[in-house]
Amino acid sequence: MSVHPASAIRACAGPEREAPPVEYRIDAGGGRSPLVLANVLHAPELEPLFRPIVDEYREQRPGCEAAMRGGMTALLVALVRRQLQERPDPSARRIEPALAAIAREPARSWSSRELAQLCGYHPTYFAEIFREATGLSPKAYAMRERIACAKRLLLTGERITEIAESLGYGDVHYFSRSFREATGLTPSAFRLRPEPESESVREPEPEQQAKARHEKTGP
Repeated sequence: MSVHPASAIRACAGPEREAPPVEYRIDAGGGRSPLVLANVLHAPELEPLFRPIVDEYREQRPGCEAAMRGGMTALLVALVRRQLQERPDPSARRIEPALAAIAREPARSWSSRELAQLCGYHPTYFAEIFREATGLSPKAYAMRERIACAKRLLLTGERITEIAESLGYGDVHYFSRSFREATGLTPSAFRLRPEPESESVREPEPEQQAKARHEKTGP
């Protein structure tokens, strides 16, 4: 989603999502090298900072423009501080081509071998350094990014069948099943929920998933 204080909130679609990302550099101060802001970021802890901005825009109360500017300033400060604290380690830099490829094409079914080739490593070694840097396997990370993209699209009002197709799911039922396994909600339920969903996608835990399905469906 693109948030424009005092202007509009709109969903980016089609060519806009496929456009190459713009690089933003910020003076980090203190003699540090310039900070390049991430184009794709998984930071659920920052979601509470978005909510007041959206509320101010929707309610249009007196002073909302100043409030939105202040909210965006607070959000940018939190983002910069977060990145300063989490500067990429050598492992993260080594897998940057793979991370960028997944961000550009979240609908693609990336194999670990394809991603390893982008970084110039043997698949086995690549899987090791990828997990070291992200805490996830390449497959789980790609799935997390695809589900994150699905969440954003669900907030646009686009039809679920069209979202499934745009993300590479040949069958809407398969998309719904995958989304529910990752988030605990169906796409329709996610769209209707009262509060933002900030849960990250974890690697499958068969026993927990089976238990959850049993509790929801009953004996």
